[in-house]
Amino acid sequence: MLPHTHKKLPYDPFKDFIHVVQVCDLPFLLVVHPSVKAKSLNDLLIFARANPGRLTYASAGQGGPGHLIGEMLKAAAGVDLTHIAYKGAGPATNDLLGGQVDTMFTALAGALPYIKAGRLRALGVTGAHRSPGLPDVPTIAEAGVKDFEYTGNNGFSIPRATPPAIAAKLNADIRAVVAMPDVAKNMIAQGMEPRTGTSDEYTTLLRKEWEKNKNLIERIGFKAE
Repeated sequence: MLPHTHKKLPYDPFKDFIHVVQVCDLPFLLVVHPSVKAKSLNDLLIFARANPGRLTYASAGQGGPGHLIGEMLKAAAGVDLTHIAYKGAGPATNDLLGGQVDTMFTALAGALPYIKAGRLRALGVTGAHRSPGLPDVPTIAEAGVKDFEYTGNNGFSIPRATPPAIAAKLNADIRAVVAMPDVAKNMIAQGMEPRTGTSDEYTTLLRKEWEKNKNLIERIGFKAE
């Protein structure tokens, strides 16, 4: 994302790094404060269409995943939501919990404890399929916004000058750890979906992400800061 939302960066995401291995897919979750009467995504969209601009959605900052996914939803569903950008996920989540904002796209890991405690309500998952950590929550596409999908990922990257033997050992060791049943179970419980593979496979994935985010940012008209 950053190469498309910032005019100058002190690094090139492909020339300056070896992308060692992916660790997980990271779908996002649409959550609302309990004061929002919508019990489903369809309820939320009906209200938003009847009250343009009234519903607010928080994000961890301009041009980040939460902002861009919100803009995707606005475009795909034909609704007008008011974006409130914060300096980080912590302040955004705090104001959502306090009812100062209505909704937010956030990582599952951070939202799960609040959903289980009844302090937030989950309306949809942004991935292509339901999350193992929240099997009862539909995807956004299932909930009625056709072809809607956005999934992030986590992985390990290292400086390009790292010797190839070290990069290869890191790949092998990290893959072995992610394959451990207790590690995978823990990741799923936190809303992550374990994934591994070769360095080339992770680099290919990131190049696809680079292009996808470039097209998305251009489509929604977000200007570089």
